[in-house]
Amino acid sequence: MSRRTSTFRLVLGLLAALTLALPVAAKEGAEAKLDTALPRDAEPGSTIEIGWSVFALSDDGTQEPIQGSPVYLRLVGPDGTSATEVLGTETPAGSGHYTAAIQVPAGGIGEVIVGMIGEACDADDGCQRSDLVFPLTDDPLVRGAAPVAPAPLAPAPLAATPSGASIGGDLLQIVAIGVAFAVAGGLAALVIGRRRVIGAHPTGR
Repeated sequence: MSRRTSTFRLVLGLLAALTLALPVAAKEGAEAKLDTALPRDAEPGSTIEIGWSVFALSDDGTQEPIQGSPVYLRLVGPDGTSATEVLGTETPAGSGHYTAAIQVPAGGIGEVIVGMIGEACDADDGCQRSDLVFPLTDDPLVRGAAPVAPAPLAPAPLAATPSGASIGGDLLQIVAIGVAFAVAGGLAALVIGRRRVIGAHPTGR
């Protein structure tokens, strides 16, 4: 391995380490807050207008707006399988305040999340999406109780026959009737055959 190749890999490793460390640092010093009430009992499939702010906290507690970033809002249904997501529009530019119109997922709103699209890279796996996530479920403007996910449907019971007997009982009755007819037919054939034998050999007079 040449010295140039070794140096190049070392630089990639350092860049990857810095890229992975930045989201952690940003998440620890950043927050998101709603400025529009978000009712959890909103009609599934309806569209609601929502606004929120994303900012970083300095050492003295000052809020610095996170501006010009790909910030999104995600609504997750109560069962966790349905979700809607939309990118926010910074309004006004440079304010760190974002707005969007988003559709309510199936089942209602179980969880509210604001995130910032990011990317993490390393020398082995390349670059992958790695978002900064700010859960807002406990935000005071998230109004109402979370909807309850529907319970799974229980299997339907077997339908009873009109007489109230089970299918197995009816089957036994049919089999018994069939056996009775078979036995009766066998006896009838035996009697007829015996009569024919007697008729073919009459007794002497």
